[in-house]
Amino acid sequence: MERTGFIERPALGLVAKQGWSTVSRLEETSGATVTLLRETKRELV
Repeated sequence: MERTGFIERPALGLVAKQGWSTVSRLEETSGATVTLLRETKRELV
């Protein structure tokens, strides 16, 4: 397993086992094109 996914991948697996879905928002932009309806990247969803 590569170093960048050492924590993230197992955590995402646990989330999926609980029936939750995940979305990567690393490339999310602010403004009219946002998909999670938040005004800034600091807002949690």
